[in-house]
Amino acid sequence: RSARMQRRLQSYATQAHAYANSEKLESARAVLPPHLLIDKDSEDRLYDLLTWFKGDFFRWTDKPNCEQCGAPATENQGMISPTDEELQYGASRVEAWMCRACGVVARFPRYNDPARLLQTRHGRCGEWANCFALCASALGFECRLAV
Repeated sequence: RSARMQRRLQSYATQAHAYANSEKLESARAVLPPHLLIDKDSEDRLYDLLTWFKGDFFRWTDKPNCEQCGAPATENQGMISPTDEELQYGASRVEAWMCRACGVVARFPRYNDPARLLQTRHGRCGEWANCFALCASALGFECRLAV
């Protein structure tokens, strides 16, 4: 148990440090719409960021779409081993979902790297909060990871 808890704490520490990483912050600024980069009242700016992020940028994913045919993969097959690339971006957990339309298993890596989430632009609670925190940090807001 102790080793497992230590790995978990290390993962959270790595995740929190990402919000201060200059390369990741620059990646976030590169995807933000120009009107958010203009200095204005912080409350309005945060509201505008939230509106853009929730409405235009990030997509909530209950079940992933099939990468082959695009249909929703609806049958949960449990967890599968992450690939080296998925591990590189902090996805130690990968869900497998069966597509009933074509029979292909769709992978849903649960990425912890907020810069990777800027590329995938979808996930659930953890991914949403992680990517949003990076975007907010890129605009100068102080963010913290609450576990």
